[in-house]
Amino acid sequence: MSDQRHVATQIGGPVDADLLKEIRILATQQGRRLNILIDEAIRDLLKKYRHRFNVPTPPQDKDSLTGGIIENSI
Repeated sequence: MSDQRHVATQIGGPVDADLLKEIRILATQQGRRLNILIDEAIRDLLKKYRHRFNVPTPPQDKDSLTGGIIENSI
């Protein structure tokens, strides 16, 4: 893993229980952490709708691909 890491922020809110169960199973099957799969899903969703709704593209760096996390205490 890289020495440089991206900043992570806690989010919360209700999530469909069946979707959460499915993504937990997928994470276990792939041997990956749940938050990494959720990050991937959010990136895919933004990629899908970015141009339609004029969502700005964040600057790209190698850290966004490493999965490294630094907790943000906001």
